[in-house]
Order: sequence, then structure tokens, then C-alpha cells
Amino acid sequence: MIVTGQEDRLTAFAFLKECLSSDASLSKGTEQILKKLEKEDYTWLVCRDDEKICGVLLYDDSFRITLFIVHADRRNQGAGSALLQKLIEQAEKMHVARISVQGYGDLVSFLAKKGFETLETVQGDIPFASMEYLCGRSYLGKNVTVIVDRPYGSLDLRSDGEMTCNCGYVQQPVTMEDYDDIEARIVGIYEPRESFTGTVIGIIYHKEDSHMHLIVAPPAWTINRNEIITQIGMVEQYYHTRMILCGE
Repeated sequence: MIVTGQEDRLTAFAFLKECLSSDASLSKGTEQILKKLEKEDYTWLVCRDDEKICGVLLYDDSFRITLFIVHADRRNQGAGSALLQKLIEQAEKMHVARISVQGYGDLVSFLAKKGFETLETVQGDIPFASMEYLCGRSYLGKNVTVIVDRPYGSLDLRSDGEMTCNCGYVQQPVTMEDYDDIEARIVGIYEPRESFTGTVIGIIYHKEDSHMHLIVAPPAWTINRNEIITQIGMVEQYYHTRMILCGE
């Protein structure tokens, strides 16, 4: 069972102290780590089994994993996977683009199996890897309605040129919680629209921000990376952009 552990921090702290103290690579820094956790405002995810804590995952407002520990006796039994899946679900619910972490030891290989990519490996007393998980892939292939607020051909105030695609945000259900809108770029349409219903064929990630941006095209539109770049280039030229398309 996964619960948010805000109300159970004393028990969770005792669990963390036990786990950290038994880890030879971290035992010397146990008290320093716990003091930092007491001062900082993290979200806690706690995995329980028969009312006993068997794993804890902490993350901050930017969805950076701060601490991820499963008791040695409960590893490879699903506790770590359950904690990570809960975190991914929460990130995608809030339309967050990525989850980041600095992993070490066995955690690196575990996260790699779960879809995390290694950005950088740093050698030292405790070698670690900077890793990230790109969210939002569940949108690929889905139909969405985009409300256009920067139509094709209108003035782009940033470049003083004409918009080469329709841009806007995805219409959310009325029951949706008050999270940030998902921005979208429409490709394959060469005239201004007020709204458009199409298929998500790709996702854009900016290095500079923490939100995803969807690429939406007419149903059955043949995906052409070069044409997509041509249409969205004016909007994306100001960012370090990574684009993932259906089928890649």
C-alpha cells in the first residue's frame, strides 16, 4: 500500500535511520542527511506491508527524487516499483515534463529498467549518475482538443514574424483539478483555427522549464520530422528542445 507520509514522519524517520545506518556507503552521513530532511519541505511516499514500512521515496516541488530507499529484506518484491509508479502517476497528473534523480549503486540499474535515462556519470568516493524520466508518453496516439490562442499567420511578438503554426492549450475536462494547462503546437494545418481536435503525435521537452508541450496533427497525418520542425521552428527557436515522436 502506498500512502503520502506527511502524517507519519516520525515512523518514517525511524525507518530511514535504520536503513541509512546499515548502508556502509551512507552510514557516516546518516545524521547529516536526517537533519537536512527535517529542515526541507519534501513530499513523502511511504510503502507499507502489514502496517510495517518497507520503503520510502521523497521528492521536491520540481519532482527531483531526494531519497529513495527500500528495506534490504524487501527488495525485488515490488515495493520500489510501487513507489516509483505512484510518483510517475502524480507527475503526469500535474503535467510535469520530467522526474530527475542522482542515483548511485544498484539504484542506477533499477531506474534504467524503469525508463530513466543517464545524463551524466560522476566519479568520486560514491560514484553517481544524474538521471531523468521523461513523462507524458501516455498522451501519444490520443485525440485531444486544442484551444488556439496564437493562431497561424498572427503576429509573433517575440520574433515580429508571422506564426507558422497554431499554438494553444489542451482543453481539460471540467472535473480536472486546477493544474497548469498543457501547451500544444498544431502541425499539418496551414490556416488559422480557433480550436482543433487531432491526434498527439509527439511531445516537446524544454531544458529551461518543467512542463511538456504536445504536438497535435490531423488524424492519420503522415509524421514528417522535417515538416514538424519547419512549422514549430519559430516558436521553438528560443529553447533547448528535445522532441519525441510516435514510433520512435
